[in-house]
Amino acid sequence: MSAAPLNPLGSSIGSTSSLGPLSPMMGQGSGQSQPAIARPAQSPVGDDARTELIGAAQRHERRNRPRYLVVLAILVAVAATIYLAVAASELTVARDALQADVDQTVNLRTLGEKLLAVQAEMDSEDMRQRLDPSVQVFAELNRLGSEAGLIQGNNFKLEDRGMADPIKDTDLVRKKWNATLVAQPAEAIFRWLTEASKINGVEVSFINEFRPGAGTPEGEPRWDCSIIFIRIQKKVGGNK
Repeated sequence: MSAAPLNPLGSSIGSTSSLGPLSPMMGQGSGQSQPAIARPAQSPVGDDARTELIGAAQRHERRNRPRYLVVLAILVAVAATIYLAVAASELTVARDALQADVDQTVNLRTLGEKLLAVQAEMDSEDMRQRLDPSVQVFAELNRLGSEAGLIQGNNFKLEDRGMADPIKDTDLVRKKWNATLVAQPAEAIFRWLTEASKINGVEVSFINEFRPGAGTPEGEPRWDCSIIFIRIQKKVGGNK
């Protein structure tokens, strides 16, 4: 009876299927098993690469830091500009208000000075004569019209309108005289107006409907118009 072949590793070692995969250190050389040596696990990133990444991050942070400072400086500058603009606007408003107060004060002072001057003028002898109601304006206007060459009769009509238009809060009235001129020489009309304005206090208030009138048989032009004279004077006294 033939003997079974001996297992070179001894009977205590079974088949590879029962032991699982053999260690790479086993079965080498003389066929004897060698103990497995544990190797340290290697990092997927080496030390040099890690150092480079840290340095890159630090450089990136340093590059970004001045940018933050610039943005902060811009924000501060914008805020300062807005503040200065608001302050300038408020200063302008205050200055305008102050200038308005100064102007009003100056205007009141000027008005007061004018009132004093008017009061002094009212008290003067010339003004008393100017406001004297006893001046015979109606008679003077008639006389000056004749001397100026105005055609009398129906061509010249002067009306005394009496006391009219009292001036509020005073003892003065605005007296009026109406003149109606028909077919009068233009030169005579203007001479009369010039001389009438020399009467104390008399003014030409209105000239109306100055238009061509009936001319002379010799062809000389004549003019029609109506004129209003006024004079401010005191209420007391005569109407003329």
